[in-house]
Amino acid sequence: MIRSILVALDDSRSGRGAQDLAISTAKAHKAEVTGLAILNQPKASSLGEVLRRRVEAITHANEAEHQAALKRIEEEARAFSERCAAAGVPCTPIAREGEAYPFIANESPLHDVLIVGREHVAGAPTPDEEAGIVRLMLEHSVRPLILTPPAPPVGGVSVVVAYDGSAPASRALQLFALLGLDEGRDVHVVSVDDDNRVADALSMRAATYLRRHGMTVSPHGVDSRESPADVIADKCKEVNAGLAVVGAMGYGNWRESLVGSSTLALLRFARIPLFISS
Repeated sequence: MIRSILVALDDSRSGRGAQDLAISTAKAHKAEVTGLAILNQPKASSLGEVLRRRVEAITHANEAEHQAALKRIEEEARAFSERCAAAGVPCTPIAREGEAYPFIANESPLHDVLIVGREHVAGAPTPDEEAGIVRLMLEHSVRPLILTPPAPPVGGVSVVVAYDGSAPASRALQLFALLGLDEGRDVHVVSVDDDNRVADALSMRAATYLRRHGMTVSPHGVDSRESPADVIADKCKEVNAGLAVVGAMGYGNWRESLVGSSTLALLRFARIPLFISS
């Protein structure tokens, strides 16, 4: 069960979606929320070229702009706190200036899950660089991550869990169950392998575990040589999913999909929140 949620605040479309999800999840679980608004000022030594360019785009030219930026994040934190109060959700707003990742590392151990809009991690020019940003978020949060889409989420009547038997997928499965994020929805476990017997066995194992947590589960072993991410995306559409659950790394064919270009396809184009655990 979730007791505390950390949500990154920003005024992007996916950022607003993160706020909506944080509030609705907190209400469902009777949890509290901390809203974290950061005026990001990363150190040059910690930046790759892609991040350096993003920082240059937001770096203040003078003190007046700097103060305006600080005022903006303070307003974001205040507005979110008011939204939570109106929804009856306990909230602690935080507005800070500095490096984002150390703040996340310091704050996330106090919470069960971190919710971030995908536009926080989108926009990198190469798949490897964007995947690296996601890995940094997971590394510094020390908690599972939910990434919300830029557009309003589509679906919501079920959950799709991607399972390949790897350690990260198993941890994602466990955390999803322990946090109660099914919220009464039907769960569909999808396992992909070019041997249907392996795919069926994997999906059945995960389904057995989730049923022990009282969930209604349908296993789907998929015999396919297609990208597992494509199979997962298709299943999400088919069952009208409102959440997809994945591990941050896999093995074999899954490794390409869950840390490489196929995962980035999910990050860029999936229209539902993604629960990711390393």
